[in-house]
Amino acid sequence: MSNEVTALNKQRYTKMVQALLEEKLVVMDLANMTLIAEMPDGNTIHFPRPEFQNVKEYIKYTDVDDQPVNFTDETLTINKTPIITFTYDDVDRLDNGYDFVSSAAPKAAYRIKQDIEGNFFNEILNANTTNGDPVELTIGASTNVTTVYGQAYAQLANDGVDTGNMVAVVDPFQMERIGSGALGNTFNTSDRAYKNGYRGMFQNMMLIVSTNLTSQSILAFGTQPTANDTVTIA
Repeated sequence: MSNEVTALNKQRYTKMVQALLEEKLVVMDLANMTLIAEMPDGNTIHFPRPEFQNVKEYIKYTDVDDQPVNFTDETLTINKTPIITFTYDDVDRLDNGYDFVSSAAPKAAYRIKQDIEGNFFNEILNANTTNGDPVELTIGASTNVTTVYGQAYAQLANDGVDTGNMVAVVDPFQMERIGSGALGNTFNTSDRAYKNGYRGMFQNMMLIVSTNLTSQSILAFGTQPTANDTVTIA
């Protein structure tokens, strides 16, 4: 005789992972979630975006040449769903003296955070434009960190970017250089709690730290590579 009683098994779901992501995800402060809220179902939303028109001078009693109104149809597609799964037998739950789910959830949330932030910041590779020429950041006592970020701010502002929402996202090493090279100058931490990587204001930009930024490296071999050679980054 074989009994089928799985329908009687209790199941519990934890909201801990979602709560941890909302608390720690840098992208929750940077990404615009408006379009997601407008999409209660489905996985694709269309977003018609108008192109800018030019201002012209009007002369009384003269004809005016109307400008065309052009829209581009941009789409947002949800095509990734990060997930971490594991099995945990009910017998183990009864035998164990510790809350396994509460222990595993923060680690799962951390890995999902890395995946989401990595995909978000990787979108920099799809940017339509880059602003100005890069300025090399020197290392040491003569660091020019204020100049580098100051010029970045000036270039973006000059191109018409909304300066009220300007953000600089840096890795911990850049944060250390900013702290060493600009302390007592233009780097001021806010009274606001350090939430989601926020570290204060620097060169008129909100400063946020993330370890999941996209980077590119050039590998130059000193000798001819051979089988089983390894390369270690960071």
